[in-house]
Amino acid sequence: MVRAARECIRDIRRGDMLVERNAQICSGAPVFKGTRIPVAQIVEQFRAGVPVSEIAEDYPQLSEEALRYAEVRSRMGDPPGRPKRDLRLQRTASEAANR
Repeated sequence: MVRAARECIRDIRRGDMLVERNAQICSGAPVFKGTRIPVAQIVEQFRAGVPVSEIAEDYPQLSEEALRYAEVRSRMGDPPGRPKRDLRLQRTASEAANR
């Protein structure tokens, strides 16, 4: 059990180096470096029970390490990415006066 936990922690630490955030790529959502593939998309496929072989076939540009990272993330509590916030619409003074 301890060995398995250490392996998961190692995969997460290595995997964090495979992920980047850039406001100009997918609106700043975490993606795998060198791709436009959101981490959350792969994580959700693992949560849905899609086999690793099928995901690897659909995304050949992802390394085995990236897939292992997403698989470990899928077993963790919170999904990666920005925390969800309530949408708040704000109106300017001129828009409010026109109503």
